[in-house]
Amino acid sequence: RVHKVGMSVVPRYQSEMADNDPTKIHFRFFAVDDAKTRTEINLLDGVVLIPRQVVERMTSDDQLAAVLADGVAYNLQRQAAKTVAMNRAALGAYIAGEVAGAFVPGLGSAIMTTSGVAGEDAEIALQEERARIALALMHDAGYDPWKAPQAWRLLVPKKLPANVASLPYPDTSCYQIEILNLQYAQK
Repeated sequence: RVHKVGMSVVPRYQSEMADNDPTKIHFRFFAVDDAKTRTEINLLDGVVLIPRQVVERMTSDDQLAAVLADGVAYNLQRQAAKTVAMNRAALGAYIAGEVAGAFVPGLGSAIMTTSGVAGEDAEIALQEERARIALALMHDAGYDPWKAPQAWRLLVPKKLPANVASLPYPDTSCYQIEILNLQYAQK
């Protein structure tokens, strides 16, 4: 079930790439026994582990797809980050070559100003982007993205209460609800 649902949320373009394409991520999904973890575990090169206990809390394949799509989105982000890093290195070499031997006042300040946001803000932006990507992956695979906020809600407590409706929504769920209201018509 984990493999089937996981592979279904992998974007079609990734599945259709040649196996020797360096940009292809070879996704693999495994259920593992890890009683302490209540989310997916993302390893290098497309390996997504999901604790059996997480699978058991999910009441539908739609909810399971939410957690697995998050793992796929994480791997897609990692791949994009590697590409950006390579491009920045190439751009840096180009800039260094262009200004070699020349004195350009303010160049260092301009580069520092455009180099990015603070670490915490960047991490929040990445988490929000990953949540948006995961919802899109779910939707494209035919799952109901409206089930995602509930999935994350079910994973928050160590032990589920008798009345799961009393559970608060975590930040991920709240952000996803905002996106859902903007982009996806409720069924």
